[in-house]
Amino acid sequence: MAGPGQNLQMDLRSRDQRRLRQSPRESPERAATQTKGKRARSAEEQTFVSKRPKTNDLQKVFKTVVDKMRHKWNELGHKLGLEHVDIEGIEQKHRGNPAKCCREILEQWRSVKGRSATLETLCKAIRESNSVDVAEQIEGADGDLTFAGKPDAPEEVKVVKTTESWIKIRWTPPATCENGLLMGYMVEYSEAGSGAWKKAHEQDCLSTDTAEFEVGGLTKNKQYYFRVRSVNRGRVFSDPAYSAWGIAKIQGNPGKPRNLRVTDVNSEEGIVSLEWLKPEDNGGSHISSYIVEKSCGSPWKEWIRIKGPKASEQQCKVKQINPIKDHRFRVSAINRKGHRGDPSDMVDPELRIRVNVRDADRNREAAQNAVWGEAFDRQGLKGKAVEEGSIVYVYSCHDIAGLRELWNMYRRGEVRQYFQKLLVTEDVLRACGASKVELEVTVDPHDVRSCCRHLLFTCPSIDGYRALKTPTKDVYARMKEIDARITDLPCAGVLRELHSEKRPTAKRRRNGLQKHVQWKKVGHKHKVCHAPLLP
Repeated sequence: MAGPGQNLQMDLRSRDQRRLRQSPRESPERAATQTKGKRARSAEEQTFVSKRPKTNDLQKVFKTVVDKMRHKWNELGHKLGLEHVDIEGIEQKHRGNPAKCCREILEQWRSVKGRSATLETLCKAIRESNSVDVAEQIEGADGDLTFAGKPDAPEEVKVVKTTESWIKIRWTPPATCENGLLMGYMVEYSEAGSGAWKKAHEQDCLSTDTAEFEVGGLTKNKQYYFRVRSVNRGRVFSDPAYSAWGIAKIQGNPGKPRNLRVTDVNSEEGIVSLEWLKPEDNGGSHISSYIVEKSCGSPWKEWIRIKGPKASEQQCKVKQINPIKDHRFRVSAINRKGHRGDPSDMVDPELRIRVNVRDADRNREAAQNAVWGEAFDRQGLKGKAVEEGSIVYVYSCHDIAGLRELWNMYRRGEVRQYFQKLLVTEDVLRACGASKVELEVTVDPHDVRSCCRHLLFTCPSIDGYRALKTPTKDVYARMKEIDARITDLPCAGVLRELHSEKRPTAKRRRNGLQKHVQWKKVGHKHKVCHAPLLP
C-alpha cells in the first residue's frame, strides 16, 4: 500500500480502455490524514472548500494569469464582475503598465468577492476572455500548482481505411494517464519524402473520447505517414506514436506498378521489351494479372493482358509497334479480388542502392537498429518502429553520364564511404555500445544496365513522361559498350579497368551524392528513400 502523497497504480480499465493513475490529492490515505481530528464537513461545504485555493496557491495562480493575460486585463476585469469605474481607476493609476493593472484587477476581485473568489470562477472568466489555454494550464495543476507531467503516448496507431482524398487512422488510448489530466490528442501527417509534419485538424486538440480520425486534403496516389500525440492539460505533449504508411487510393485497389522500363527495342520487327516491379501495396490480395496499354498521340488502348505464372515475371514483349517513335506504355495491376489499380506510366528510371550492416564489433542486431533509427531520425520519423531488412535508397536517373559515374564511384567504394559517414555517427556507436560498425552497400548490375537501356531507348516529353525514340546504330553501339563495362566482375578487376579513366573531381563527387533524400517504405522488409542521382 502506498503511503500518503504517493501515486497509486490502478489495474482497472475504464470503458475507453484507459488505466488511470490517481493523482496525489486523490489518494485515500492522504485524504484520511488531512481530515484526522477535524470536524466532518458536509458534502456541499467540502466541494466549496476544494474549489477555493489557499492564499499562497492563489498568488501563484495570479502570477500565471499576469504573465499570460496582462494585455487582456481590461476584458478580464469586466468578466470577473468588477465595476467599470473601478477598472478606469486602475487604468489611471497604472497607465502604461498592463502587468500592474492585471495584478490589481485580480487583487481587487479577491477582496470584493471574498470567499466566492474561487479558482472555478477565475477560470470561467479567463475562458470567456478567449484564453482557454491559460484556463486549462491552471486547471491542470495539482494542489501545489505543479503542472501535469509528460503523458504516455497513444498505442496501436493504424491506417484502417483509404480513399483518393482522405485516410482514416485509429488508435487506442495510452495504457496509463493521470486521472483527469488528459486533455485530448493531436494528429499529424507527413507526405513521404517531405520530412515536414502538418496538423490534421483545426482545433487545438481532439477530445479525449476520440479514437479515430479522417485526415483529409490528401493527394491521390501519394504516400503518407501519420502520428498521434497525447496532450495533457497545460499543453504537455507525449512522444509521438507512428502508423505504418498509407496511400491515398481506393480501399482494396492495388497500388501502381513501379519502375516501368524499356529494356530492348527491335525496330525491324516492331517488338518492344518491358519490365517493371510489383506494386508496394497489393490491396490486400495477391496480384493475379497486369494490363499493358499503349498510346501514340491517341487515347490509351489495352494491348496485352498478362495472367497466370507469367504475371509473376513482371515483364513482357509488346509486338506490332510500328512506327516505334513516340509510343508510350503504361501498366496497371489487378489482384485476385478483381480490383484494378491506377496505371504506372514510363518516367525516368529508378536505381536502387541497398544498405545493410555487414559487421559490428558487438551486437550486430543492436547496431542495425541504431543505424536504421539514425536514418529514420533524419526524415522526421524519430521513434518509429524499425522492421527487419535493408534500407533501400532509390535514385531517379536522368542521363547516362551521371548513371555511369555513379557506377564507377560504387565500384571504387566511394558510395559505401558516403553512406558509412552519413549513417554511422557517434550517436549510433553510443546507442549500440560498439566502437566499429561496417556497412555493406550493394547495387545490382542488372538494375544499372536496365536503367541505361531505358534512357537510351526513350526520350523525355514535355508533360514529364518518357516516350520511345527510333533507335539508331549509335544507340545499339552504346548499349553494347554499357553491357561490357557494367559487369559482375570482382571489385579488383573493375578497379584495374577503371584505373586509366579520369577520376571525377571531389566537387563533382559531392554534388553527386550529398543530395537531400526523401523517404518512403517498400514492401514489408525494406525501407526506401528517393533522391536525385547526379546533376
